[in-house]
Amino acid sequence: MLSIIFGLLLAACGGGEKGQTADSTATDTATEASNEEAPEETPKEEVYTVKGQVVRLPETGKNDLTVDHEEIPDFMEAMRMSLTLADSTEAKDLVVGDKISFEMVKGESGFLMRKIEKLPADTELKLPAMPEKK
Repeated sequence: MLSIIFGLLLAACGGGEKGQTADSTATDTATEASNEEAPEETPKEEVYTVKGQVVRLPETGKNDLTVDHEEIPDFMEAMRMSLTLADSTEAKDLVVGDKISFEMVKGESGFLMRKIEKLPADTELKLPAMPEKK
């Protein structure tokens, strides 16, 4: 009687050699598919065109420019930020008070500033009121 029950259980579980081979092949194929590495997606840059005013130039040996910038709709309020220059030579002709347009690039390591262009001095900017330094 036990051998009959054992045989029925074995058959119900697919316990024969052919059943095991078919099941293990399917499992092996599924395992191989899940073990294959999906290609890593390169994080996409977020690029914003921004207007602002130069507040502080890079110090010697540094590569950051401080600006007061306008609001970036649906992303960031108007504020003062120190941004890393993608190319330090872009700041060589700038002076404090210059009004500029630039691209702010949000990447994995933070924000970069690139494609800086001087704007006419009479350009009106919507900048936040910043406290004066004492």
